[in-house]
Amino acid sequence: MKVAVLFDRFGPYHIARLEAAAKYVTVIPIEVSGETSEYQWDKVESQVLKNRITLFAQKESTKIPAAQLMQTLAQELSKAKPDVVAVNGWYDRAALGALAWCLENKVPAVVMSESAAGDEQRIWWKEFIKHTLVGRFGAGLVGGSRHADYLHALGMPKENIFIGYDVVDNDYFEREADKARGQRSFWQQQKNLPENYFLIVSRFIQKKNLPFVIKAYHDYLRNANGQAWDLYLLGDGPLKPELLQLTEELGLRDKVHFEGFKQYDELPIYFGLARTFIHASTTEQWGLVVNEAMASGLPVVISERCNCVPELVHTGRNGYVIDPNNQPELTRIMTSLSNGQDNPEVMGQESRKIVTTLHADAFGRGLRDAAQVAHKAPRKGMGLLTRFLLKKLINR
Repeated sequence: MKVAVLFDRFGPYHIARLEAAAKYVTVIPIEVSGETSEYQWDKVESQVLKNRITLFAQKESTKIPAAQLMQTLAQELSKAKPDVVAVNGWYDRAALGALAWCLENKVPAVVMSESAAGDEQRIWWKEFIKHTLVGRFGAGLVGGSRHADYLHALGMPKENIFIGYDVVDNDYFEREADKARGQRSFWQQQKNLPENYFLIVSRFIQKKNLPFVIKAYHDYLRNANGQAWDLYLLGDGPLKPELLQLTEELGLRDKVHFEGFKQYDELPIYFGLARTFIHASTTEQWGLVVNEAMASGLPVVISERCNCVPELVHTGRNGYVIDPNNQPELTRIMTSLSNGQDNPEVMGQESRKIVTTLHADAFGRGLRDAAQVAHKAPRKGMGLLTRFLLKKLINR
């Protein structure tokens, strides 16, 4: 079966998933843009995905006129002749354009979703629009239970929903993190890393809740009796000046380290030498970096607002689930992890056991199963309301 899979731009996560999917279906990989300002990934090549299609190599998708985007997308889909098309959600113009093409050409569509009911306050008329659009898809591929529940609430039958969307290449992170541990002294010298540190890998934007972590770390430091771990932040974003200023104001310049954005090949070094990973977002559709940290063998301290929590975080076993507004709680957990009350090495091994259920192959199997269900289902028609909504949303 030929399955076209559409993403905005291929990063390392997407390539890992698509290469795994190629074991189960004939993948037609389509990326809208070869450029993005949101992520600083280098272009990722693949020896498996030789038929990769990039619609606009030199443009960001947000800067492409709707008519040009829809025309180019329709031309490529018509040439590729997929049996099924899988799209990332129901918001991006390209995803909606692909759905419109599917409905016009009687090709079944699969929605890949990581939205949950609790992500934000829901408004009835927006939910009505989503319900209408979800009804045009034949099946869904989601990250976890929270996503599955929401997709079902929007009208997708439970038996048409499959798990496996939010995965990474576990083998890569396990192998490379262990390799870095085996060369600890070398990498500590090369990267100027201490023996023990908490790690954050994140965009520096508001929802990532980084001032909260820095303030909790400040309180932790005051009570650590000179045995405190450092705090390392990898990433970049518009809030960096504010975070640097906060670090200065709290007197943390020597303990909180901003290392900048790191490419895929450098991440396992920092994961491998860290002691604990922290992700305290106020809202997070999943948090693939949590998968990476766990595959690297780290205990994780994760906000309850991250939708990966039910599948990945077992409090007391491989880490802790925290309230992203409870600063003393995070301070206490930092203390227990660093003073010997907890055993980070044992917790890290448990992380690896737990994340094995969400290996890259889970995406491949989930995509195959969703595509088969969608292909067998009665073909969806466009309908006047759906046509009207798609036109308005694509041209917004």
